[in-house]
Amino acid sequence: MKYIVSISLAMGLAACSFGGFKPPPDESTYWKYSRLEQEYPATMSKNINLRIYSYEEYSKQFDDYFAKKKKDMEDCGYDPIAGGGGSEANACLRKKGWYRTGYDLYPENKKYEWPREN
Repeated sequence: MKYIVSISLAMGLAACSFGGFKPPPDESTYWKYSRLEQEYPATMSKNINLRIYSYEEYSKQFDDYFAKKKKDMEDCGYDPIAGGGGSEANACLRKKGWYRTGYDLYPENKKYEWPREN
């Protein structure tokens, strides 16, 4: 009986020490805008370090960028928090100029972007 209690206690302590289960990351962080440098030049890190633009211009362009991201995701029926809206929503976002980085939930949307094997 002592062994069962001590093993259960050890397992309980080990389970509590690993930090629990983490929620999945916000899905909108995986989308990047392909025309970012042309439409929002102040958001590029090289321009931020050189102080080419005023603080107000930085703020305005960052606000515009995130507003565009939110609007495009809503227009396409994409839920950025819960993890998307299916392959149609991903295809719609790609048509609007967004591309995935990192983990792609629907790799079949990129089948025409893969290089052809000869």
